[in-house]
Amino acid sequence: MNEACNLKGDEQMNKKSFFKWLLAGLVVALMATACTTPQEAQPEESKPTIRLAENSWLNAKLNTAVAKILLEDEMGYPVEVVPIDGDGQFPALDKGELHATLEVWVSGRSAEIQEYTEKGTVEIGGELGVVGRQGWFIPAYMLDEHPELATWEGLKDPEIAALFSTPETGDKGQLFLGDPTWPYIGPDVIKGLELPLQAVYAGSEEALLAALGEAYSKKEPILFYFCQISAIMPLKRTISSKTLTTQMRTRS
Repeated sequence: MNEACNLKGDEQMNKKSFFKWLLAGLVVALMATACTTPQEAQPEESKPTIRLAENSWLNAKLNTAVAKILLEDEMGYPVEVVPIDGDGQFPALDKGELHATLEVWVSGRSAEIQEYTEKGTVEIGGELGVVGRQGWFIPAYMLDEHPELATWEGLKDPEIAALFSTPETGDKGQLFLGDPTWPYIGPDVIKGLELPLQAVYAGSEEALLAALGEAYSKKEPILFYFCQISAIMPLKRTISSKTLTTQMRTRS
């Protein structure tokens, strides 16, 4: 489940916002409800500037954009949007440089969440309302040509894995990832299951999407990570992170 985290202990920041959003196909519907504690309205000039984290992926940017509109237009707070990568957001919250980050993938940030919530400088603001699922994907045409890719076991075959090889990975298949600061289990899964794959980072969501578009246009093989809540193009999911994690733990 994705969650929002905010700075704790700032006396002027005693308002919590809970956001729900839904991204389906090419239609984006965002809903948000702001909950405040009863208090006397503050003069406009006395309201502090709220600094919101803006992570690098599109969904997070949408969450932040909606929050900015609500806080400024409906609640009268000035808002500063601060672009920041996933690795830097919790230290920034801890220092008071940020007041909230609105989309946190708990599966990859559990250690940081525990550290800073136990420290008392950060608190969980609430769930977003959507279960975000991460996984490995291939184009539908790859599954049509190679039915053995319907499960992760198909990638154990070096010849099948080599379908996704590149000059950078040599004989190994490439698992294409996005921003290197996103929380991934892919490299650990490759190691734990001893798969003949190598993780390669595109560098950003935009670069990953560009590579997908090129592969699809040429009907070339590509094995890549993405989150299921993103609308990008017709995809065929081949391996679930849950299944891979379970198998990796079984082997360890």
